Amino acid sequence: MKKQHLISFIMLAIVLFKVSSQELPRIEADPYYLAIAGHSTELSEDEFIHASVYASGSDNPEQYILQFKELIGTLNQALTSGLTEYEKGEAILKYLHDNLFTVYEEDQTEIDTVLRTGRYNCVSSAVIYLAAGRAAGLNLQGVRTTDHAFVSLISSGSIIDVETTNIWGFDPGQKKEFKDSFSGSTGYNYVPPGNYRLRQDISDRQMIGLILQNRIAGLQRRNNHRESVPLAIDRFVLTGSREAGKDMYDTFSNYASRLNGIGEYEKGIDFLLKVMDVWGSSEKPLAALEALVHNQLLSLVEKGLSEDALDYLDRIASGNYLSDESIRTNRAMIYDRKTVDLLNAGQDFPVIEDFLRKTYEEGYLSNSKWIEYTVYNYIKEAERLANNQGWLQAYLFVSEGPSEIRSNSKYRQLLNSCRNNYIVTVHNSFADYFNSGRYDEAEAVVREGLAIAPDDKTLTSDLQLIQRKNTH
Repeated sequence: MKKQHLISFIMLAIVLFKVSSQELPRIEADPYYLAIAGHSTELSEDEFIHASVYASGSDNPEQYILQFKELIGTLNQALTSGLTEYEKGEAILKYLHDNLFTVYEEDQTEIDTVLRTGRYNCVSSAVIYLAAGRAAGLNLQGVRTTDHAFVSLISSGSIIDVETTNIWGFDPGQKKEFKDSFSGSTGYNYVPPGNYRLRQDISDRQMIGLILQNRIAGLQRRNNHRESVPLAIDRFVLTGSREAGKDMYDTFSNYASRLNGIGEYEKGIDFLLKVMDVWGSSEKPLAALEALVHNQLLSLVEKGLSEDALDYLDRIASGNYLSDESIRTNRAMIYDRKTVDLLNAGQDFPVIEDFLRKTYEEGYLSNSKWIEYTVYNYIKEAERLANNQGWLQAYLFVSEGPSEIRSNSKYRQLLNSCRNNYIVTVHNSFADYFNSGRYDEAEAVVREGLAIAPDDKTLTSDLQLIQRKNTH
């Protein structure tokens, strides 16, 4: 069991090292998508085929573009002449399922994978059907719902839906006759129409964007947020849709949050600052930036680098991405820790007192914190004075404390402690003089003590003792 735990720990360490050692992802738009997004007309047949393979992330796009075109050419040759548009649309779907599509896989959106293995989903099958049908002269329209994609044939003023994931999906809702190739008997297939209440016609660019969207979703399910960043940018550039823009910003914040989770604060900050300089800011990336900045500053102050933390905060704040509240909260956190460091480092009392007063007046220390730290500063200085100059000087110093701290219980305890220790010192001196027969000096020292603590019973008793001695 221990060995298994060790192996798991090593594997986790390897994963974290790989994440932390990676370079930042590409944040500029791919020139290819800029080019095909730059004109207002729909994509040509060649552009659509090329874009679908390119968006699939193929290692050898030219090979699959050629294979895609060869498939379409073979399909067109196989179509019987004289077919109506309805018949042609149905024949194309059946051909693709007989000769290309083999197994439906929900996440298999890449066109090159379909061409290589036959595995497909609604997006990849719809893209291939669109390209093949248009090459055959059909007027086809890509359609999407919240979680599905399909195609519509526009013919003679009618709209005929095509569920490309099903061999019998042409014009769903209609009973389809078929003849069994083995027995020769005739049967029927029926594909029910989908729930298309939220259907939306989409452009060719948006259809290609669905390939990118599905790839992004797959990467995010595997926690690979780094590689999803450039794909999200490309999808936004290609489609220009509000949805793609929102998803792009979500991808930025997801990757930054991933870096935050493994302690790569500076890397996450660097990424967000760069990406927002290019693509602008949005709510989620800004929230991720503030979380990263806070953790980076916290890591600095925990190392005793409060001044470095203040400089870092000022530099990031100059970019105008942090909210005023975030800046104020972080500065207060740094000043709070700097105060503790100053107190623990034994800085001179006036230095700490001035720092506390300035920080308090600027609003970075609450009243309760200012009182707490001021009292602690008095405690440290009282200890120093008691060691170097005696308890009288410590008591006189503490008794001059500002009015704002005098009701504090620890301050009152300090004041009483200094007073009591001074009284003990006076009493001990009195006892030494008295026991050695130096009565005048004994009386002088006790009267000096009573001038400071006139109501103290111990010193009053000492004075009475020496007075009785002097009368005999």
